[in-house]
Amino acid sequence: MTEEQRALIAKIEAATEPSLALDEKIALLVGWTFTKMKGDKYPYWREPGVNKYYQGTDLLAFTKSIELALTLVPDGWQAFGMERTSPGGFWDVGAISGKTPYIIHYGKHKFLPIAICIAALKARFV
Repeated sequence: MTEEQRALIAKIEAATEPSLALDEKIALLVGWTFTKMKGDKYPYWREPGVNKYYQGTDLLAFTKSIELALTLVPDGWQAFGMERTSPGGFWDVGAISGKTPYIIHYGKHKFLPIAICIAALKARFV
C-alpha cells in the first residue's frame, strides 16, 4: 500500500459524514479519470475500462451509497458482515479474498457505505 492510499483510507476513517471530496479522491485512486470542459459546472468522469463518459457526481457517491461502495470491492473478493456489532452504533464490514489462505480486511464506521469503502479499499490496495 502506498502512502497516498494509506492517507486516503485514514481520511475516510476520520470522516464524520459522506463527502463528495472524498468520493472524487477515491474515484481517481481506483482509476477513474475526468475531463472538465470549459463552461461546464461538473467534469466528465470515465470509469476504468469503460469507453463512456458520465457528467455529474452522483455516480461517484461511494461514501453515500451502499451500491456504489460495493463496486469498490475488488474482483475475487467479497464483502461480508455489514452489522452494527460495535458499541456506539458503528458498522463492521469485512472484505474477504476468494483464495486460500483467506485474507480479510475490515472497515468500521458510523455510516455503512463508508465502512464498506474502508474495507474494500484496504482489500484493493493490499
